[in-house]
Amino acid sequence: NNSDNNNNGCNVRNNKDYSNLGDKTYSTSHVSSLPESTQAALLAILMVGLSDPHAPTASAVLSLVESRIGVAWTRRHLNDTERAEASDLEQEEESRRRGLEGCGDRGAIDAVLVRLASRTPHPFPGRTAFGARRMVTRLLPWLIQPIGKELGEWTTEQRKTAARVLFATLVFAEADVSEVLPKIMSLLCAAIGDEDKDVALWTLSACHVMGSCVLPKRWLPLVLDHLVAVGG
Repeated sequence: NNSDNNNNGCNVRNNKDYSNLGDKTYSTSHVSSLPESTQAALLAILMVGLSDPHAPTASAVLSLVESRIGVAWTRRHLNDTERAEASDLEQEEESRRRGLEGCGDRGAIDAVLVRLASRTPHPFPGRTAFGARRMVTRLLPWLIQPIGKELGEWTTEQRKTAARVLFATLVFAEADVSEVLPKIMSLLCAAIGDEDKDVALWTLSACHVMGSCVLPKRWLPLVLDHLVAVGG
């Protein structure tokens, strides 16, 4: 499908069967020790699998990212107190996934869960695991740059892959995108009008996720600036 991947981009050949990922042992602790640019490149390859049309494949990839890579990342990069807080938060969020949304005292978190659940297709349960979210947030600068490059490629499959990775990235990052928000909004505004229907639809889905997690006062001025620039 796409061109060969490299350590600075997110273009991959997505013709592998990932359905047995959960049955294999991976050196996830080694992955979390690699340079950020390399971690981001490897993560981008996995993120393509999150939108695989074969449901068991998508579920296996999400399990790998959340239960193995994300957990290994937190063990390496968070201290004991942060890990304990993360564990408590995971338990609370899991209870909400099971139908308790809106019943707790953390209304903002409940609202995010409800909105995400309506915007994210299989295999996402709504909100993703804490460790995976923290990992993606930390790697955002190294993820967004190659995504932007791929979205500008002339090959449709490369742009489609990039749009799928951008969608998955925003599902994990949620509102923690301040550092790269201007770049993200620029990419969304450009790709939403792509001549390829699939690219445009994946970009639209990414916009929905952004709108579910990020306050309008943060992204609306960036959109207006873009419209003014386009309109002259």
